[in-house]
Amino acid sequence: MTENKQNNVNQNNVVDLEFDDAYQDIGVKGEIFRLDLSDLALKKLSVRFRDTGIRLQELDTELNPDTATEEDIERIMDAIQSEMKQAIDKTFGEGEYDRLYKLAGGSTSNILKFINTCTNIIDDRREKQQKEAQQSKAQQHLKQKRRNAPKKTAGTKQ
Repeated sequence: MTENKQNNVNQNNVVDLEFDDAYQDIGVKGEIFRLDLSDLALKKLSVRFRDTGIRLQELDTELNPDTATEEDIERIMDAIQSEMKQAIDKTFGEGEYDRLYKLAGGSTSNILKFINTCTNIIDDRREKQQKEAQQSKAQQHLKQKRRNAPKKTAGTKQ
């Protein structure tokens, strides 16, 4: 009986804390791509996907469908695929772009949707971390303010 009572006391003193997963699985046609969202990975991913997005926009503006030759289109499409391949392979592992490209039906438009999904996940996670950090700072500030506040004494006569 004493052992059972001891277990009850210990269980009552436990604070269950749940952590967010440090990854996000993205499913594409039954295949899973795991996006690492640990702190270090998140910082690298933010820069990588921002830079990839900028480069893809630059390439898109280079392509003028009214004046482009077949060679221009091929050169720019190769450059676009190269940018996407680098981003996907660096993020998910060597060869993952090829697997994703097959799943995407050979469509760079579908790959772009995948990249945009990754970017949104990364942005959401960073925003959440920033909000949590701000809330934590605000709570600490309030605690410090309460500690430093003059204490009122009740019932004292002068």
